[in-house]
Amino acid sequence: MLKFTKRRGFVLLGVIAAVVVAGAAIAYWTAGGSGDGTAATANPTTQLKVNQTGTLTAMFPGDTPQTLSGNFDNPNSGAIRVGSVGRPVPGVSVRIAEDGEILLRGPNVFGGYWHNRDATDEVFSDGWFRTGDLGTLDDDGYLSVTGRKKELIVTANGKNVAPAVLEDRLRAHPLVGQCMVVGDRQPFVGALVTVDEDAWPGWLAAHGRTAGTTVAALRDDPELRAAIQEAVDDANQAVSRAESIREFRILPADFTVAGGELTPSLKVRRSEVLKRYADELAAIYT
Repeated sequence: MLKFTKRRGFVLLGVIAAVVVAGAAIAYWTAGGSGDGTAATANPTTQLKVNQTGTLTAMFPGDTPQTLSGNFDNPNSGAIRVGSVGRPVPGVSVRIAEDGEILLRGPNVFGGYWHNRDATDEVFSDGWFRTGDLGTLDDDGYLSVTGRKKELIVTANGKNVAPAVLEDRLRAHPLVGQCMVVGDRQPFVGALVTVDEDAWPGWLAAHGRTAGTTVAALRDDPELRAAIQEAVDDANQAVSRAESIREFRILPADFTVAGGELTPSLKVRRSEVLKRYADELAAIYT
């Protein structure tokens, strides 16, 4: 499975293009799964960029208890929808719970945990497997994964916000390295944003700044904030006003695995970021 990640995505595009030029027949590639037993959202912008290389793309969701994916966006069907993981495969049923969680039922779903009835009861409800993922089903039965239930943000006004929707759009901006949407039990949604290390030298040169200047030295620079605001404005188009990012803080350094902010699979360690940047978070709401 090819895993598309920020700052490695365009490298992978180059590899795909090189293989195609070399004469290999790549029909399609798939993206899905986070490497920790949960499904992962896929950035529609990334999928479109791969499509533009002439490589047909498809996505599927999956986690260990499913054994196989319950949905599959078949590239041979002629009905791929960018951003969707497709329609249920024959024999599999999918529905969305009242809280937005994706529920599955079918022969691909495991029967339960070995000699652990309590754990089994936690993940099944009336015969439906509770995936822990949030998603939507459109009128044609196409499923879109929007985030993880455990990461859901509930604002002080009771609005449920799936951060992955906003974060995926933010990370698609070339100047954004990583980001984390915040706002749990707060009056509005905010974001902690880092600047992409690879894009930073080019931005400095294009804006007449001294080469080698750090992000920390310029994170309150009006032009830099304006550039990040563009990314925020684009992300906000994907959600309602109540879910939109109102304030953001540019952090002095990008998230890294070595620094502890990212997992080895490059997922943000939310608890670690909240602890490390508690002052930045507080600044958003003061």
